[in-house]
Parts: sequence; C-alpha cells; structure tokens
Amino acid sequence: MSSPTDPAGPLVFRSAPVVRLVIHVDGSCFGPAGPGGWAALIDRLDAQGHVVDRVVMTGRESPSTNNRMELAGAIAALAGFPALPATIVSDSRYLVTGITQWVGPWRARGWKNGRGRRVANRDLWRELDALATGRDLEWVWTKGHAGDPANEAADVLARAAAGGA
Repeated sequence: MSSPTDPAGPLVFRSAPVVRLVIHVDGSCFGPAGPGGWAALIDRLDAQGHVVDRVVMTGRESPSTNNRMELAGAIAALAGFPALPATIVSDSRYLVTGITQWVGPWRARGWKNGRGRRVANRDLWRELDALATGRDLEWVWTKGHAGDPANEAADVLARAAAGGA
C-alpha cells in the first residue's frame, strides 16, 4: 500500500495546518508556436510531511512555446501560495537551471544573456524571479517520462490544457 505522501497513492485528507508545498509542474506545446498548456500539482503538507490536500491548476496560452508553458506553471503555483516554503519539481532543465543559475547573472546584466542579447521569455523570468526572491524554495529536476507519478500526471494535464488529449 502506498503512503499518504506518495503522489500515486490515495490522498489522506487531514485537518492539520499546511506548512510546506511540493509542486510538480509541466508545460506542453503543439508546434513551435502553437497552442500551449501548463499544469501544477500542488501537494500541501503538514508539519509531519503528510499530504493535507492536493490542488490542481492548469492554464492555456496560444500561441506559445513549451518553455513559456514550463515557466507559466511554476509562476501560477507560486503566485497562488505566496507565503509557504516549497519544493518545485520539474522535468524542464530550462526552468530548473534558469531559476537556480541563470537568473542572477541575467538580472545583473539588465536581463541580457552572456552575448548581450535580450533574454528569451524575459517577462516570465522576471515574474518568476520576483516570486522566488527571498522565499524558501528548493528546485528539483526529475527525468521526464520516467515513471514519477506526479510528473506523469502533470504532463497529461498540461497536454490536455494545450488542447491535446
């Protein structure tokens, strides 16, 4: 039997105060500038690490790109729960590496990359940076389509949001 914190298992709803979030995000896009969708599965945890409940968020933008949708999922989740510490899990190296390594230098250079060009998706990076600054966040990369149940569920929801079943 799976534990209450196992994303694949049954959720046990508790009436304890929520102290931390575990957020699985994913983005999807059909074509290089087609309809895009994003999803965030947000497990709200109590002090013992048990899942209190799960919130599911999805959204759509068209036209879009996969990278924009990856960012949009993280932004929506963090904006929805601004005061809580969180672990954000994504199969997007663009998102995880971007927020943990690239954003600081981009900000210092006026949102330009190392070649002096404007950072792609600058509007979303700036918004994500503002939501993440000063907050207790852990960013975790997971391999996509490798059996992580919450990542797989976020993928299905993001594709559906983009307009694919």
